[in-house]
Amino acid sequence: MCGQGLGTAPAEPNVANAPAGAGPVIAPSLVMTSIDRSFSARFQRGIRLTQLALDIMRQQPGLLVVPVVSVTVIAVLFGIVALITGGHTQGPGVLLWIIGFFAMASVAMVGQAVITHRVMEHLEGRTSTNGQSLQAIMPKLGTIVAWACVSLTVGTLLRSMERGRGVLGLLARIVAVMALIAWSALTFFVVPVILFEGLSTGAAIKRSGELVKRSWGEGVVGVGALNIVFTLATLAAFFLCVVLAAAHAVVLAVIVLFVAIVGLNLLASVASPVFTVALYRYATTGQVVLGFGQEDFAAAFRPSRRRAAL
Repeated sequence: MCGQGLGTAPAEPNVANAPAGAGPVIAPSLVMTSIDRSFSARFQRGIRLTQLALDIMRQQPGLLVVPVVSVTVIAVLFGIVALITGGHTQGPGVLLWIIGFFAMASVAMVGQAVITHRVMEHLEGRTSTNGQSLQAIMPKLGTIVAWACVSLTVGTLLRSMERGRGVLGLLARIVAVMALIAWSALTFFVVPVILFEGLSTGAAIKRSGELVKRSWGEGVVGVGALNIVFTLATLAAFFLCVVLAAAHAVVLAVIVLFVAIVGLNLLASVASPVFTVALYRYATTGQVVLGFGQEDFAAAFRPSRRRAAL
C-alpha cells in the first residue's frame, strides 16, 4: 500500500521560523475546517495509518525486535531492584526504586528513539539496521535520557492528582486528565525533534508545541484515528475470548487473549513512532507519505472549538 516514496502536499510552506537542519514549517492555513471528522472517516484513516505501520514492519521486520529487547531489559531491571529491595517500597529502598524506574523509562525511550530513527531512514528511502540506528542516536543519548526522566516525572505528578474522593477528588481527576492530554499534545514531537534537530530537552518541548500549533491549531485535544483501530481490535479480542470461554474453551481463550495482547502491544509500539515520524515530516516539510492525502495528516489532531469557529 505504502512505499518509500514521498508526495508533496499542495501547499506553500513557511520557512521563516524553521531552525537549522529542519524543513519548512507548514503555515496555519493548512488546518482544514472542512475535514470529515466523523467516526467512520477517522476509523478509515486509522486503518490506513495501521496499514502504513504494517507495511513498514513487513519491509523492516527487525523493528519488532526493539520493543522485545526493551521489555526484556526493563523486566531484568525490575527484577534486580525487586531482589535488592525485597519488594519493599519504604525506607532506603525508595531511592533505589526511583533510580530503577528512571532507568526503565530511559530504556523504553531509547527503544522508541531507535524505532523513530529507523522509520525516518525508511521513509527517506535509506536502509538502516537497529544497530546502525542505535549508533546514530548515541550522540543524543544524554538528551534522550533527560527527556525520559522529565516525561516520567511529569506523568507521575499528573497521575498523582487523580487521587482523592468526593467532589474535590472528581475535579482533581478531571484537571489531571485534561493536563495529561495537553502535555501529550505539547510533547508529541519531542523525540524526533531531539533526533533530527539536535535540540535540548527544554527547547525540544517548546519546538514540539510550536509544530503542533502551527500545523493543527491551538487547543489540541489529541490524536484519535490510530487509537480507534487498536481500541476496536482489543475489544474484538476480548469478545472472542468471552465467546470461547462460554463454549468451555477456557485454555484456548487464555491463549488467544495472550497472543492478542502481546501482538497488539508490539504493533502499537511500532505504529506509534511510525505515525509520529510521518506527522513530523508533514509538519516540517509539507510532505505526506505516498498513498495518503493531506487530509489524513491535517485531521490527525482536532483543533479546539474556539479556533474551529474562527
